Amino acid sequence: MISKLKAFFTELATQTNPEVKQSSIELCCFSLMCIIANIDNDFDENERLTIKELGKELFSLDDSTISDIIKDAEQSAHDSTSLHQFTSTIHEHLQEKDKFALIVGLWKIAYADGSIDKYEEHIIRRVAELIYLDHARFTEAKHVAKP
Repeated sequence: MISKLKAFFTELATQTNPEVKQSSIELCCFSLMCIIANIDNDFDENERLTIKELGKELFSLDDSTISDIIKDAEQSAHDSTSLHQFTSTIHEHLQEKDKFALIVGLWKIAYADGSIDKYEEHIIRRVAELIYLDHARFTEAKHVAKP
C-alpha cells in the first residue's frame, strides 16, 4: 500500500493538467481534515458535517463529490505514513490566503466535537509549519475558527 501512495504522489508531481492537480489538492486537503477528525479515534458526525461544509466553502463542491472525496481521503489518511505527502502538494500549489483558510478549517474540525485534543493541536501546528504558514497566522486561524 505504501508503494501505491508513493506512486500516486510521484505521478502527482509530474502532472500538468490543472484539473487533475486541483483534484489532487482537494484530496490532500480532505486527507488532512480526516486525520484531524480521527486523531482522537472518534470521527463523529459533527466533524463529518464540518468537513462537508468546508468542502463547499473552500472548494465549491457538491455533496456527492464531497462524499466521494471523503471516502478517498479517509483511506489516504489511514494509509499515510507522514503529513509531508499531503503538505508538500498544498505548499506548492496554494497561496497564503488558501493555506490560512485550510488551517482555519482544520481548527473548525477540531472544535466540532466540543473539545480540542492535544494531538489535534499538535497536528494542526505541524501542518501549518509544513505549509510555511507564519505562526502569527496559525494563531489567528485558531481564534477565527473558535466557536
